[in-house]
Amino acid sequence: MSAMPSFIRRGLLFLLICANTACADLIIVQEVDSEVMGLQTLTHSFKNGKVRLDSEATSVICDFAKQESISILKAQKLVMRSKLPAAPAAIGAAVQAAMNGVGDSNRPRKTGQTAMIDGRFCEAWDWKNQFTEVTCWVAQDYPGFAKFQEEIKKLGKAEGAMIAFAAGGEEMNGMVIRIEALTIATKQRTIMTLKSLKFDPIDDSVFAVPEGYKEMKLGQ
Repeated sequence: MSAMPSFIRRGLLFLLICANTACADLIIVQEVDSEVMGLQTLTHSFKNGKVRLDSEATSVICDFAKQESISILKAQKLVMRSKLPAAPAAIGAAVQAAMNGVGDSNRPRKTGQTAMIDGRFCEAWDWKNQFTEVTCWVAQDYPGFAKFQEEIKKLGKAEGAMIAFAAGGEEMNGMVIRIEALTIATKQRTIMTLKSLKFDPIDDSVFAVPEGYKEMKLGQ
């Protein structure tokens, strides 16, 4: 994992831990604009050890209790299933790797730049290594952030610390509203913008495979 930027590792940890803890139902909507995939809206839904990621063309449902991942191809009306690693082992290893890999040189640094993003005052924090240059735009008054911090307090020490760090709460004292990332080797830019974060009840049907889809075995 050494070649993976730490902000991405923390983001992956955030998704893993949210899906495997007793947090309230959570819905996160992001807008992602990349030179490769264009403009997309991603919706993340978390409930009782399950997570669903929706884009325009695909959906992925992960059930960590069953150690199962379900990929849904909407246009083809196909479903593919695969196994997930045991959640506790995966989280433990990921947390330990991230903790070992975060040193002073990898921590975000406040730049002094400010901007209004989606009507919110944000401050810029930069991060860079030999692979990636990243700017995080952080808002201290984002709605739902206080609730987010309350949920963190319900978790174990390691899990809570990693979620806070992933969201920018521990070090940046606010919610990361936008991430601007440049891959140095390819000069490709990706911009990820948080559009909403809500603690709303999610119906169990959200994590069910829709009717009328054909299951395709891997290797077919």
